Amino acid sequence: MQFRLHNAPFETKTAAAATCLVALLVVVLAEAAGVGGTTVTYNDRSLVIDGERRIIISGSIHYPRSTPEMWPDLIKKAKEGGLDAIETYVFWNGHEPHRRQVNTCNGFYCHDWFPNRTGIPKIWTENWTGWFKAWDKPDFHRSAEDIAFAVAMFFQKRGSLQNYYMYHGGMNFGRTSGGPYITTSYDYDAPLDEYGNLRQPKYGHLKDLHSVIKSIEKILVHGEYVDTNYSDKVTVTKYTLDSTSACFINNRNDNMDVNVTLDGTTHLLPAWSVSILPDCKTVAFNSAKIKAQTSVMVNKANMVEKEPESLKWSWMRENLTPFMTDEKGSYRKNELLEQIVTSTYQSDYLWYRTSINHKGEASYTLFVNTTGHELYAFVNGMLVGQNHSPNGHFVFQLESPAKLHDGKNYISLLSATIGLKNYGPLFEKMPAGIVGGPVKLIDNNGKGIDLSNSSWSYKAGLAGEYRQIHLDKSGCTWDNNNGTVPINKPFTWYKTTFQAPAGEDTVVVDLLGLNKGVAWVNGNNLGRYWPSYTAAEMGGCHHCDYRGVFQAEGDGQKCLTGCGEPSQRFYHVPRSFLKNGEPNTLILFEEAGGNPSHVSFRTVAAGSVCASAEVGDTITLSCGQRSKTISAINVTSFGVARGQCGAYEGGCESKAAYKAFTEACLGKESCTVQITNAVTGSGCLSNILTNEMEIFTTLIVNKMKDANMFAGQGGPIILAQIENEYGNIMGQLNNNQSASEYIHWCADMANKQNVNTCNGFYCHDWFPNRTGIPKIWTENWTGWFKAWDKPDFHRSAEDIAFAVAMFFQKRGSLQNYYMYHGGMNFGRTSGGPYITTSYDYDAPLDEYGNLRQPKYGHLKDLHSVIKSIEKILVHGEYVDTNYSDKVTVTKYTLDSTSACFINNRNDNMDVNVTLDGTTHLLPAWSVSILPDCKTVAFNSAKIKAQTTVMVNKANMVEKEPESLKWSWMRENLTPFMTDEKGSYRKNELLEQIVTSTYQSDYLWYRTSINHKGEASYTLFVNTTGHELYAFVNGMLVGQNHSPNGHFVFQLESPAKLHDGKNYISLMSATIGLNNYGPLFEKMPAGIVGGPVKLIDNNGKGIDLSNSSWSYKAGLVGEYRQIHLDKPGCTWDNNNGTVPINKPFTWYKTTFQTPAGEDTVVVDLLGLNKGVAWVNGNNLGRYWPSYTAAEMGGCHHCDYRGVFQAEGDGQKCLTGCGEPSQRMVSPTHSILFEEAGGDPSHVSFRTVAAGSVCASAEVGDTITLSCSQHSKTISAINMTSFGVARGQCGAYEGGCESKAAYKAFTEACLGKESCTVQITNAVTGSGCLQRPHRSGFMLILLVSYN
Repeated sequence: MQFRLHNAPFETKTAAAATCLVALLVVVLAEAAGVGGTTVTYNDRSLVIDGERRIIISGSIHYPRSTPEMWPDLIKKAKEGGLDAIETYVFWNGHEPHRRQVNTCNGFYCHDWFPNRTGIPKIWTENWTGWFKAWDKPDFHRSAEDIAFAVAMFFQKRGSLQNYYMYHGGMNFGRTSGGPYITTSYDYDAPLDEYGNLRQPKYGHLKDLHSVIKSIEKILVHGEYVDTNYSDKVTVTKYTLDSTSACFINNRNDNMDVNVTLDGTTHLLPAWSVSILPDCKTVAFNSAKIKAQTSVMVNKANMVEKEPESLKWSWMRENLTPFMTDEKGSYRKNELLEQIVTSTYQSDYLWYRTSINHKGEASYTLFVNTTGHELYAFVNGMLVGQNHSPNGHFVFQLESPAKLHDGKNYISLLSATIGLKNYGPLFEKMPAGIVGGPVKLIDNNGKGIDLSNSSWSYKAGLAGEYRQIHLDKSGCTWDNNNGTVPINKPFTWYKTTFQAPAGEDTVVVDLLGLNKGVAWVNGNNLGRYWPSYTAAEMGGCHHCDYRGVFQAEGDGQKCLTGCGEPSQRFYHVPRSFLKNGEPNTLILFEEAGGNPSHVSFRTVAAGSVCASAEVGDTITLSCGQRSKTISAINVTSFGVARGQCGAYEGGCESKAAYKAFTEACLGKESCTVQITNAVTGSGCLSNILTNEMEIFTTLIVNKMKDANMFAGQGGPIILAQIENEYGNIMGQLNNNQSASEYIHWCADMANKQNVNTCNGFYCHDWFPNRTGIPKIWTENWTGWFKAWDKPDFHRSAEDIAFAVAMFFQKRGSLQNYYMYHGGMNFGRTSGGPYITTSYDYDAPLDEYGNLRQPKYGHLKDLHSVIKSIEKILVHGEYVDTNYSDKVTVTKYTLDSTSACFINNRNDNMDVNVTLDGTTHLLPAWSVSILPDCKTVAFNSAKIKAQTTVMVNKANMVEKEPESLKWSWMRENLTPFMTDEKGSYRKNELLEQIVTSTYQSDYLWYRTSINHKGEASYTLFVNTTGHELYAFVNGMLVGQNHSPNGHFVFQLESPAKLHDGKNYISLMSATIGLNNYGPLFEKMPAGIVGGPVKLIDNNGKGIDLSNSSWSYKAGLVGEYRQIHLDKPGCTWDNNNGTVPINKPFTWYKTTFQTPAGEDTVVVDLLGLNKGVAWVNGNNLGRYWPSYTAAEMGGCHHCDYRGVFQAEGDGQKCLTGCGEPSQRMVSPTHSILFEEAGGDPSHVSFRTVAAGSVCASAEVGDTITLSCSQHSKTISAINMTSFGVARGQCGAYEGGCESKAAYKAFTEACLGKESCTVQITNAVTGSGCLQRPHRSGFMLILLVSYN
């Protein structure tokens, strides 16, 4: 058995696996492997057990995900499947739950670009520092490290001129933004932000780079140079001029740090970085090491007046009347014209107007096809519809109801552009508007009146534009409606006056609450606004690593922010637009209908700054803005840092550093401190976690030794390993030195010579990092874990067999399946978050321990062949011969014997390979094994094992669900509806996991507020989830949960306060904990920090975040252990009527165990979310109301080609649009229904083989087995030769072989298993009417009792 130590909930795999310290032990199945066990060593070919080189095939089975009663059967099946070893984990928390003239380059990288002729300099005209922003897109951020890397590489490789695009992007005032759909902001993540402020650390880091480059300018442009490649991705360039020299060293690896020795001195280069040594001795700059400060910019309220309350609004409706007929246009045309040319782009708007005479009244659908970008439709003066195109696809259709009256009817269409196309082939010819149409009126019978060639009248612009309302000229009549401002009214102008914020800080206007339109301040056009358009959710929002290529389009985006938020809500108001000491005027044209009552003016300035440095560095801090001074030193941490700038947590404070910075910086605009050992002090390297890990690891290893479990003691354990996947993420952390120290600590703790190994879907091209050690594949992922919102991942038997055969062809020695049996996450052990209770993993033994055929059998056949040539594989000489780019033959030879592998790595082409005079056909993406180099004993793409169709059957002992009589009990929430009787109080919102010590999924946050009179509010809660219920004065007012992968969300619920004391109770719930990624153990959960606010109808908020909060973990029912059905619990059966869809309800029923030995499952369809117990045993969380997402991989499956579980290219998925999990493997049953469901559909069922199928060619042998609890074969349903339609369990006949039917009937009926040799006599003639030939398959369908 292999074990792992985990400091997280039972671990689940991601593409890079889990991050934590793990101990792994391999246990040989002694009978199968023949291990008596005295010594275990290794060489470059294999493990050596008792002096014998051995091939090891292993499979992962996590014992906590199966019951102990299942273990013997699982081990037995693993042995029968040809496994030598089982790998399992020791879960830390499970066992210790507590404690042109010149051509130039544009792009993100230009170092590999050179001019197209000699004698001209290498010039980079556009180094894109970020990317433009579109209304539907989040913000793109290109790291300071990556830009510096690109620039340093450019100058290393003979660059001479480099220009940042943008260095300051600014803002698209007026109608200047392009696109279409480009925002008003053009910030571009530039070193100087949209407002002109320093974007730190980008600005400072590049400044440091520039300083170094300029210091060696002469030698760069005059000197001789030599490039020396130290490896494929590491290059040193030395420039020499007279007696001076300067050097660059680059490391282009995106995941590996390197050491480079130059003139006797070794330099460590982080991955994806460039070091510059002006004297070729000392590093003056490394692109990955930022020494510049980081500044956190904050928005502050206008302190001159209290906004938004002080802003008094008046309004005016846009006069649409002149455009509601087809009269008074600029001109007419009997066709639908292109908008930009027609309007001469004097406005975003163009009216298309026509009329139609109609007899009588009738209802129609008005259909308009337009190239957009936006369209409003009016019929007889009434707005009947509006729509806009999705970004990037500007042809769309508007369909709106249209009622015509008797006589003349008018149709007015207002088409709007949102920026013009400014890039691409013939972009100037890209149309906009309703050019060509068609425009139709379609009746209820589908009959259409085509208006496209009617007489259309055209007019550009709006009445308000012609009147220049935005200039607030005299003659404009504004209405204030006694202070009541109409909201959500399209085509409305709003006006207010405001006082300019004091000081010199940047001024912005927050337009949240508005929909779409244009804003002016003192007649200056700030540009289009559209805060109602939220940015899309994109994968790049959830990870950021400077290492590796940055790209803004296509796959692989990263470092995005603002997903799911308004694309732009803040708009720059330059101080030059403002008048100090007198009122300023803001005018809005709200086109789509919004609410101006939340509008406010704010200032933007640096709130805090941070810096990091090593001993020997100098830190310079500066407020960088208009006479601001440093007011406090908050954190000086050495060795350990948690959080991020603006929210660092202490815990490893350096008092000496605090004193040095306090003395040098307080009250000053800027300061400089040299970092010496005296300044840093001793710091502290946190050893609490490492101590605990070492204690637990030692405990487990000693227990194994005490039981004589290691091979040297005569036991079955042949390999002990500390598996450490920290290296996958260590480069994402700020402190590479600490990361390196941790890695070395792990190795010291193991106290063994380490053997590096491979994890993944394919490991054939991987080899150990040094000679003399065997090639070991510790995790061959047989499928993938399942999340509540994801479908089921299936990795085909053919692909796994291909990967394993390729591994052994290329000198593999030990291969372990992860998982061989995945099992189930009982109780609260599933991680994630959002990992299901099922941990099936599409393993050869399914979640319930049944054989998953044909995967189990096909791999068993492969194991048998591999073991038959074990000796020659570990002792023999080998020769690899490439027959083509993707076809390789490997021949192993030992004495007079030989064995061969032939692989075909093409994913869409079969090939013929001639070996020693014999031609072998290899299907695409397959490996053939020839133990004698003559006859193919196994091909990975040809499955000879049976396919078994598993079926769910009703409980035959009783009629369910009708027989299940339910009683119920409401969860007692009363104790939590006030803020009394908590475990403790705190005037802040705490992190959930730490506060609750994870004794429950639930934590109550409770507070109270005294209120005068009755009033209605919106309760706003910002939480890091994963789920939240909100109660006000004992009433449930709202509930929400986060989307998987983005665990920060907001709850907004109505809250009515009464006169006097009011109670607010928030129940936060976790759904599994994070168990992978940088500092995953510090990933917060719950309402940590909030804010929690009560917001009135005017947008005024009462911030409760720092109120006195009372905390209590868990539910009353958990403390009372209702799941154990102890005496004293009063259940209600309500005369047989069970309440349904009631949150926080316990349900109980009794049931009869299904007869026989088949797997039992409980079907929880109809329930919402909660936990289930059977006889006190916790089956785990359930959530059948959460359906799996629709993904492209659900609609195709082809074993050929690379399998992947993340990113694009997924395939072979099932269950899209269905409950993520409805079946749970379990005499009475108790349910805690948290979210409100219906138990009346619950039933218990059995899972067993319903039918089996097999296919074979003449010469093969078919073995059929019920493989379950004395079941026998009851019928031969189909024996088809040459033709097969459908799939196993649903084959269609039509080419029956009577001879085969007879042979299988005689050999198999009534038996648990049978074997039949496939000969010409057995197959008969089929229906081909010609002699049989290789490649025609016999298809067999069999049923069980």
